[in-house]
Amino acid sequence: MNDNKSIQGITLIELLVVIGIMGVIGGFVYPSISNWQTNKNIERDLQAFLSLVDYVTNKAKVVGGTGMIYCEVEDENTTIVSYKISRHYVKPNASNTFVIDASFTSNIIKDPRNAIGASPAEDPDHNILSGKSDFLSTICKNAGIINARGQSGLDGLSRDSDGIHTYIHAKGATAVLVRGTLTGDDEYQDHPSYYVKTSPMRGFSTVNRRDYNSGAWECAEDWWSDVQGDKNPCYL
Repeated sequence: MNDNKSIQGITLIELLVVIGIMGVIGGFVYPSISNWQTNKNIERDLQAFLSLVDYVTNKAKVVGGTGMIYCEVEDENTTIVSYKISRHYVKPNASNTFVIDASFTSNIIKDPRNAIGASPAEDPDHNILSGKSDFLSTICKNAGIINARGQSGLDGLSRDSDGIHTYIHAKGATAVLVRGTLTGDDEYQDHPSYYVKTSPMRGFSTVNRRDYNSGAWECAEDWWSDVQGDKNPCYL
């Protein structure tokens, strides 16, 4: 009987030791997995936004019209980014400003979230974002416009002073967008923080990333090369 109790006691102790070791290992492994997933979410939304800009630019050229990229902030946890394509060609006015009017609206041929004429919406919940990163952009106040010539800007604002500027970083960061510039903590030392600038003349986007040490924006050539297979000029 004593031998059995001894064996059972040792087994229990061993079990507790194993559980303790697993807990210690989990304390190291879980944060690493969590950080990896956060980084992947950021890069997923970055790629989705770049692909959307490319799609809208090319579609506008094909139809000889104009594309719109817009953002709707429903609440602090939900940001929607989608697009519209119109056959109507919108060019900058005498003040170098895009102004969306009824002609654009009446000639829309692509709008996933909304009905077009008698046709129901293709995808009422369309949203290119995962909801797992923070997306701050000038298009969240004024819709981004890209016409068939590749000219881009913001609806109702002069292209001389404003443009499509977008920042994507970790969910829950406290950074805010002030006049197209990121201010506050975007947690760049813990996770990637990206700045996307859409060219006002070609509808082409450049990708820049915060340096982990200096905090300066630098060309994200390594990311661009890995994902796109070529180099990005990355001029600001």
